[in-house]
Amino acid sequence: MVVISMMRSLRAFSFSSSYNGKQLNHVRAHAALRNTNNNMFVATSFINNYFGTATRLYSTTERNVQELESAIKAKGDEIRALKASGAEKAVVAPLVEELLKLKAELNPEDAPSPNKTNKQQQQQNKQKQKQKKMPQKIELSESELRQTRLGKIDSMIEKGVEPYAYSYDRNTNAAELQIAYGDESKLESGTEDESADVSIAGRVMAKREFGKLAFYTLQDESGRVQLYLDKKRLGDSFKDLKAWADLGDYIGVRGTIRKTDKGEVSVYAKGKNK
Repeated sequence: MVVISMMRSLRAFSFSSSYNGKQLNHVRAHAALRNTNNNMFVATSFINNYFGTATRLYSTTERNVQELESAIKAKGDEIRALKASGAEKAVVAPLVEELLKLKAELNPEDAPSPNKTNKQQQQQNKQKQKQKKMPQKIELSESELRQTRLGKIDSMIEKGVEPYAYSYDRNTNAAELQIAYGDESKLESGTEDESADVSIAGRVMAKREFGKLAFYTLQDESGRVQLYLDKKRLGDSFKDLKAWADLGDYIGVRGTIRKTDKGEVSVYAKGKNK
């Protein structure tokens, strides 16, 4: 029973390997074990031969890894040389494919899954490229942050904007706006109340900027409301506001009321002269 158990383990180990020589030795030994009466002698002989073969295969594996690494390095050097010489993509592409195959052979877990379609692979590649293009957040030291904020203050003063305003004349608050326009019957989604003239002030709690549009979350003592900032409507003030306003700043905004397509009540900001 001990021999049979050992043989089963060795058989499972052998057939999990990719070396045909090892499998062949095992099959021959297993056949001999079935066809002889001296089971213990054959099993002992098989184990000695098997583990001797396994030791030699280990050395061969080390040698194969070194050969693969050398081949990968040589192929990479060849590709870089071609790119440096200005070779066309059609010339370089087959070599790149060969390089990827060599790398997959060295590290099978990195090889693309056969179940993935080309479309899925392309989507993953696009996502990786987008992540690379996304701007990295730069952590500023306390002194650098202070200098940045002081630079913004100087810019505001140059344009005639008071950076340390003591007050702002407002005529409503966030809670009143939510009550007055939150119901769909009072203002439908995707529409604007052009007759409204609201002025509100509060602290910037969140910023979402999308090119020519920006959405800020403003909080006052009563609650929160969204600011809808449109470059077409604000003109140069749009760029200035994005550059000057930081999270935590207190700002005042005047405008009409607009409800977004998703039903968000928003102060649709407008410039001083509008």
